Amino acid sequence: MAWLLIGVLLLALGGEDEAIRLNNEGVELLKAKKPAEAVAVFERALKLSPDQSRIRGNLVSALMDDAVVALNASRPGDAEPRARRARELAPEDGHVAHVLGTALYRLEKREEAEAELKRAVKRDPGNGQAQDLLGTLLYQKEDLAGAIAAWEEALKLSPKDEALRERLDKARREREVEKDFIQSDTGHFRVRFDVSAPRRPQVVQGVMDLLEDAYNVVGAEFGDFPPGPFTVILYNRSEFEGVTGTHGWVGGLFDGKIRLPVGDGTAGKLDLRQTVLHEYTHALVHRLAPRCPAWLNEGLAQLLEGRSEAESLATLRRAKPDELTPVADLPSSFARVPGRDQVTLLYAQSHAFTAHLARTWSRRTLVETLRAMGKSADVAEAFRKAAGADLADAEKNWKATLR
Repeated sequence: MAWLLIGVLLLALGGEDEAIRLNNEGVELLKAKKPAEAVAVFERALKLSPDQSRIRGNLVSALMDDAVVALNASRPGDAEPRARRARELAPEDGHVAHVLGTALYRLEKREEAEAELKRAVKRDPGNGQAQDLLGTLLYQKEDLAGAIAAWEEALKLSPKDEALRERLDKARREREVEKDFIQSDTGHFRVRFDVSAPRRPQVVQGVMDLLEDAYNVVGAEFGDFPPGPFTVILYNRSEFEGVTGTHGWVGGLFDGKIRLPVGDGTAGKLDLRQTVLHEYTHALVHRLAPRCPAWLNEGLAQLLEGRSEAESLATLRRAKPDELTPVADLPSSFARVPGRDQVTLLYAQSHAFTAHLARTWSRRTLVETLRAMGKSADVAEAFRKAAGADLADAEKNWKATLR
C-alpha cells in the first residue's frame, strides 16, 4: 500500500511539472501571437492542474485574443465558442462579457447579446465600447431611451468621438419628432408614422403595399427572404431632414432603419416605388455584407430600382471619364457629400460600373460577392472569389468603354 501511495504522489508531482511546462509553452505562443495554438496548450495544462489560477487566467487571455482575432476577421461564429468558454472560466469578467456580447450581436442573437453587454457595463462601467454597442443594440430594438442613456455614458468616456456624438444627437432628435407616432405592421415591416398628418393613413397603406412588393422583388434577386421585421419610419420633408441631417435632394435613407419622406403622398407612386426598392435593397445589402462599400451598395440599389443606365453613362461622359476617382477611393457614404453635382457623379459612377459588372458577369455574381464579404473578405477579394476576376482590371476595362 505504501509504494502505491508514493507512486500516486510522484505521478501528481509529475503532472504538476508538466502543467507548468505547458503553461510556459502557452505563454510563448501568446507572445508569438498564436492564440489558437495557445488555447489548446493551456487547456491541456488546466486539465492536469485544474486549481492553478495562473493557468486559468492565461487560458482566458488566450481565448479572448483568439475571439478578438475572429471578430476582426468577421468570423463571429468562431468567436462565440471561444468567448463562451472564457465566460465559464471567468464569469465576473467584464471584458469577456463584452467580447461575447459583440459576437452574439453580430450573429443577430440580440437578446443574449443585450444581456452580455449589460453585464459588461455593470462589471466595467469604464468600457466605452461596450456602452456604445449596447446603445446601438437598444436603438435597433426601438428602445430610444435606453440607447440614449447608453450613448450618454459612452460619450462621457470618449468626449471627442464625433461619430458617437452624432448618433446620440440623432437619437435625441428622433425621440422628439417621433414621440407621437403610432405603428402599423405588415408581414415583414414595422411602419411608424404620424397618424394626424394630412392623408397619412392612406399614404401609409400605399407604402406598406410597396414595401411588401419590394420584399419579393429584391428578395428574389438576392435569394434572401428574411423574416424581419424591418423598421420603416415615414416623415414629412422637414421632419426627415431634421432627423437625418441630410440634404434636400435625398429621397430616402437606410441607416439600420428605412426612413422615407412621403408627405401627403402627392409625389407620385412611381417615384415612391423606386425609392422603396432602393432603400430596401440597402437593407438587404447591409444584412448580407455590413461592410459593403458605398459604390457597390448604391450601385445595386439603383440597379434594382430600375434607374436608367443611359442617363448615368451620359453624366459620366460629360465629366471626363479619365478623371474619375477609382471606386476603391470613393467616400464610405454619399448621404452627406456636399454639392449636388458631385453627388450626382458619385451615384452615376456607382450605378454604371455596377451595371457593367452585372452585365459582364451576372447579378448573381454580385450577390455572391456580397456573401463573400459577409464572411470576412474585402470587396476585391470577394469579387475575385465570386467572379474569378480582378476588380481593378474590371474597372480599367469599363472606363475604356466610356471614352
